[in-house]
Amino acid sequence: MPERVIRQAKVSANRQRRWMPNGGTAYRRSTLRGLLPLIEPAIRGQRVAIFNAPIDARSSGLARVLAGVAEIRCVMREFAPVYGEWNTRRGAYRWQSLTTAARHVGFAWPHEPRQARHECLATQAVWRYLASWPGMMPLPDDGRR
Repeated sequence: MPERVIRQAKVSANRQRRWMPNGGTAYRRSTLRGLLPLIEPAIRGQRVAIFNAPIDARSSGLARVLAGVAEIRCVMREFAPVYGEWNTRRGAYRWQSLTTAARHVGFAWPHEPRQARHECLATQAVWRYLASWPGMMPLPDDGRR
């Protein structure tokens, strides 16, 4: 996901912050449905990379938005041969979790509770790592790195 979309989503979430009577703060978490109006125009006609595309692309509301993209690449599928753990039962490379893939490429998770934006940044780190892997098909590059 382009970094500007992540930034816009963060601003939107910060605007939703409200103060609690006991002096603490509470955040109304942005939902995917609430962020779709920001995401849809940013990815329309673009090639996108999704960590677990077969599952995530079927998410409620996201399927409609993804119908307008030029191409969807599954980062998990493309990372599997790079990691190299063979699954003899399936006769294919075993797909790894985002945590494993991010650790493999040297992504440092922030020290705050894990959030969707961290997963976006981790996916981006894995995707950029794959760009340097020999034999990798050309990666989406819309000039917004």
